[in-house]
Amino acid sequence: MNFSQKIYFLRTKRGLTQKELATLTGLTQGVIAKYETKGTRPSGDTLIKLAKVFGIKPEILIDDERSVS
Repeated sequence: MNFSQKIYFLRTKRGLTQKELATLTGLTQGVIAKYETKGTRPSGDTLIKLAKVFGIKPEILIDDERSVS
């Protein structure tokens, strides 16, 4: 599972909209959409924010070999 798939999976699993995830992380909905559809990867600080919202370690999000299901 790649980064984009993980972000989408974790967000929908928690019942969050892109806008809600954006609010929780201090990002915009457009940035979240890019992560989910364009394969854009975040900076270190943003990666930490995303991981914190999902309650996982940041390296899990960027390691394509690790699953989040």
